[in-house]
Amino acid sequence: MDAQRFFNVSYDSRNHPKVRMLRMMGGGIVEYGRYVALLGILYDMGNRVYVGDGSDPLGNATAALLADELDVGTLDELRAWLGMAAECGLISGEALAELGIVASNSVGDQLVYREKKAEAGRTGGRPRKKADS
Repeated sequence: MDAQRFFNVSYDSRNHPKVRMLRMMGGGIVEYGRYVALLGILYDMGNRVYVGDGSDPLGNATAALLADELDVGTLDELRAWLGMAAECGLISGEALAELGIVASNSVGDQLVYREKKAEAGRTGGRPRKKADS
């Protein structure tokens, strides 16, 4: 496994109020597993998974892949589950409703932080250019 392919999940995140809400709205603890799997997919995909609105083939194909990965039966069930996750504040309801994109603010923030940290590491040891006088 590549060390860059990991992300943090707090040991008590299953009890976060937003996650508890999703668990209570859905099928219990299995919803937490789906949510963590979705986080992994979002990290993998740069925090953007296009699922469309159900009317275009590309969105439906991506949604079918996501439904299979999250072990959700149908595209309608996936869209309902994503709606619940958005209602709970775990994914962006705005991005989902307006753009058909599954995205998470927390994943986005973490990816920006990682990029800034990587950039600082790339430039940190190099001599600085002197400005022309």
